[in-house]
This record gives sequence, structure tokens and C-alpha cells, in this order.
Amino acid sequence: MDIILIPILKTASFLLTLYTYALVAYIAVNLLLNFKIINPSNQLARTLMDFLYRILDPVLSKIRSIIPFVGPFDLSPLILLLSIFFIQNILARLFLSLIKDSIR
Repeated sequence: MDIILIPILKTASFLLTLYTYALVAYIAVNLLLNFKIINPSNQLARTLMDFLYRILDPVLSKIRSIIPFVGPFDLSPLILLLSIFFIQNILARLFLSLIKDSIR
């Protein structure tokens, strides 16, 4: 059973890490666009934001429906980031317990 679960846990943790990087890039590009550091008519910026919007917005919109904006601030990326860290911590503990059990 450990032969199957350990690679699945590693893959899930890796995918969550990639999703975290995408979320950080989404936040950074969004801030740069809002502060007019990047021109919104820039093709690269539009393509990047479109890609990030497509992969992140389904999850962020569900969080936004539960937690409203706090003034001008959107807390949904922060809540998603904390949730990803929480899930990764659970996966890491599960991974370590599987490793301990396989050593015995």
C-alpha cells in the first residue's frame, strides 16, 4: 500500500506547490496592473493574467462567495494560500507517518 500512496502524496504536494506559485504570480501581476506599473494593453501581461485567471478563478470565486471583500481588499487569495499550506502540512505529516510505518 505504501508503494502506491507515497508517490500519490508526493505528486499532490508538488501540484499544490505549483498552484501556490501560480497564486503568487497572480497576486504580483494583479498588483502591478492595479498600480499601473505594467501597461494593461501589454500582450504578455494580458496572456499571463488570462492563464492565471483561468486556473485560479474557479477556486477564488467560491471563496469570494463565502467571504466578502473587506473594504477595497480581496482576501480570497490569502485564504486560498493559507488553505494550501494547511493541506500541504497534512500531506507532509501523512507522508512521514507512512515512511515511519514502512521502516518498522
